[in-house]
Amino acid sequence: MITILLQKILTSLTSLLTGLVTSLTAIDEALDVPVIVKTVTGAVCNFTANIARRCYSVKTTILYSGGGGSASDPVAIVGADSVTVYQSGSDTSQYLATVVEFDDTCYGGEIDFITGKLTLTHFFLESTWGAGINATDLGDNVRKLYKFFTPGMCKYPPTTARPQKCNVAPYVSNFNQDSNHFYCNSNEAILFMPEDTADDTVVQFVAELEEPVIIDLYPINITPEIGENNIWSDSGNDTTVIYYEKLEE
Repeated sequence: MITILLQKILTSLTSLLTGLVTSLTAIDEALDVPVIVKTVTGAVCNFTANIARRCYSVKTTILYSGGGGSASDPVAIVGADSVTVYQSGSDTSQYLATVVEFDDTCYGGEIDFITGKLTLTHFFLESTWGAGINATDLGDNVRKLYKFFTPGMCKYPPTTARPQKCNVAPYVSNFNQDSNHFYCNSNEAILFMPEDTADDTVVQFVAELEEPVIIDLYPINITPEIGENNIWSDSGNDTTVIYYEKLEE
C-alpha cells in the first residue's frame, strides 16, 4: 500500500517537474533570441520585420499651427487635442487606428506611443488686449506686458527650429520699436499694438518651455507583423519607429 502511494507521489512530482522544465525552456527560448534594434523615420515608416516583438519605441512630434499674423490680419494659433497612430501591413488602406486623447490641448511636444509618455515642449497663453499691463504709448503703437504663469518658464532667446508665435503680431525682439510686433522673454510676453486696438481683441502666444514637462498617458502595444509593415500618425510630422530584428543564425 505504501509502495503504491509512493509511486503515485513520484509520478505526480515527475509530471510537475516536466511541466516546469518545459515552461522554463519556453521562457528561455523566448528570451534567448538574438536581436538588434533598427530605426526608421518618415511620414510613413515602412519596414520589414522578421520577428513579432513589440516595438521598442514609436514617437511623433506634435506642433501648433497658425500664428504669425498681425493686428490687421490675425492668424489663430491652433493646437492638438489628440493624435492617432496607424498600423498596417503592406496594404495601407487596411489599418488599425488608435486615438490618444490629451488631457489639455498640446501646442508642442513629442509622444512615445509605446511608453505612453507625452513630453511637452511648448506652452500657450491666451488673453485680451485690454488685460495687458504696464501700458506704454510709443506713438503709433502701445506696448503691453503679459506675465507668464511661472517666472522663467519660457526659453529665451528662441531657436530658429522652435520660434515664438503670436496671432496678432510678427516676432521682433525690440523693447522700444514703435511698430506692431511682439516677443517673449523668460518671464513675460511683450506686445506692441496700434493705439486704436479694441480691448476685447484676443491675443495668443506660443513659445518653447525652458524645461520640458512629461505627462503620463497610456501605453499602446504596437507589434509588427512578420513581413512588410507601415506605421504613421496624423500629427503632420514625421514618425520614428525603433523595432527589433532577429539576427539570422
